[in-house]
Amino acid sequence: MTGPGSLPAPARGVLWMLAQAAAIVVTMVAVRKLSPTFSVFELVFIRALVGLVLQLPWLIHAGAEVFRPPRIGLVTLRSCFVFVAMMLWFTALGAMPISDAVALQFTLPLFAMAGAGLILREAVGMRRWLAVAVGFCGAMVIIRPGFAEVDPFAILVLLTAILVAGVQLTTKILANAVSGMALVFHMNLMMLPLSLGAAVPVWVTARMPTPRAATAVVATSGAGGRRFEVCDRCLLIKPPPRFRSGWRHGGMWFF
Repeated sequence: MTGPGSLPAPARGVLWMLAQAAAIVVTMVAVRKLSPTFSVFELVFIRALVGLVLQLPWLIHAGAEVFRPPRIGLVTLRSCFVFVAMMLWFTALGAMPISDAVALQFTLPLFAMAGAGLILREAVGMRRWLAVAVGFCGAMVIIRPGFAEVDPFAILVLLTAILVAGVQLTTKILANAVSGMALVFHMNLMMLPLSLGAAVPVWVTARMPTPRAATAVVATSGAGGRRFEVCDRCLLIKPPPRFRSGWRHGGMWFF
């Protein structure tokens, strides 16, 4: 019987990315469910902690070399992007409709494309630049439709998209030098003390009034761990936002 390991690398990449997209959506719904009880700092801390625990078998096998990655400055910058983006994203998810947050997150490919052209000097044709401009105008309509007041949490989502685009660009630069698992390890390693220091003053002892939501946060905290490892091997792009939107509606029904 043919196993997943026998599939071509692009096919394995597609499967990993679909699973990762589903995990992201479950995380979004769980964060929204837990936000009234737990601070965003505590949620980020728990996510980083469980992510590190799940990586322990890999860390034992990788050895001490993982603590000395090449281009450590860029690895650290990428981890900072992830930390700030996660704090902003979790904050926005707890305060605005998930549908609006996901709609604004559609700007992520626009910022990533612009960064690829301006920073990585990749070829971006005129039609793609036009698509970026039109997409950005659409985002402005969502943020401030007509003469409505600007939602500050919508600005947080927009900043999150910019930061995640930075994560993707730095990941592409580091793809041939640092493994995906090492990037995720350093990300969690940096987020752990930073989020703990901010969470201690507002710490809420975990209760289980929402066991499914709490389980979802724990279960998905390390689900993206192989995301960038697959990306740098298969050179794939993340799943379309519409796919994640479909999973989001299913998650909202479940919770």
